[in-house]
Amino acid sequence: MDDDMFDLFSSPIPDYEEFARTNERIVKQYGNLIMRSAFDEIVAFLSSTKERAIPDDVFKQRINARLKADRIQVLNAEEIVSSIMKYLEPYFGYTIDSMDYHYEEGRKVLWPILARYVDDPARYIDSLFKDITRHFSNQRHISVMDTANVVVSYKRYADLPEEAVVYAVDALFDFFVEKGFIAT
Repeated sequence: MDDDMFDLFSSPIPDYEEFARTNERIVKQYGNLIMRSAFDEIVAFLSSTKERAIPDDVFKQRINARLKADRIQVLNAEEIVSSIMKYLEPYFGYTIDSMDYHYEEGRKVLWPILARYVDDPARYIDSLFKDITRHFSNQRHISVMDTANVVVSYKRYADLPEEAVVYAVDALFDFFVEKGFIAT
């Protein structure tokens, strides 16, 4: 067996029963069939990949595809993926890639935009990144203008020109499209 692959004889085997005992609430909420299928799908995927950064959408798509074969549709796969990944992290050392993990790169995207409009970009950059990515994460269909309108409505950006916010949202949108978080 390849040294980089999951080796059942040298690594502890993730145990679904232990996962179910430590995550009773979510197993009860979604049912044992759904949770077991999702658990097995994630374990199989992590056992066969060498990727270190995996967008959470990959897991959601795989889980939904597996369940769809059994004519089951899950609307909130994020909660399922999150609970399973928290349990599996010690076994595989993986974390789910999210927009928050790209904070430093995102700051570099926002800085030159804010610097054109305000004397102190540092005053806005952290909260602006968080507010934009939070809105992106909570939307099924992302609109630059809708996101910009929501962000502009926050009082903390009253001194920031609306045009700066629109450019900032647009730049982060393009950045996250390039990273694979947003499909166009």
